[in-house]
Amino acid sequence: MRIFRTDPDVQAARADLAEYMANARRTGDLNETPEFAAANRAVVEAEARAKARRTR
Repeated sequence: MRIFRTDPDVQAARADLAEYMANARRTGDLNETPEFAAANRAVVEAEARAKARRTR
């Protein structure tokens, strides 16, 4: 959705997740960890907040 591309909270959460994934690829540790789950949850929550703000 376009709102997700322009929302700064979503962009920040996605950037954090991308950084985590890049580090995981670099170290070869691709198992799901609590840090990955938290980063992924942050993206989902940021998207939900952006969507809720848009529907008001």
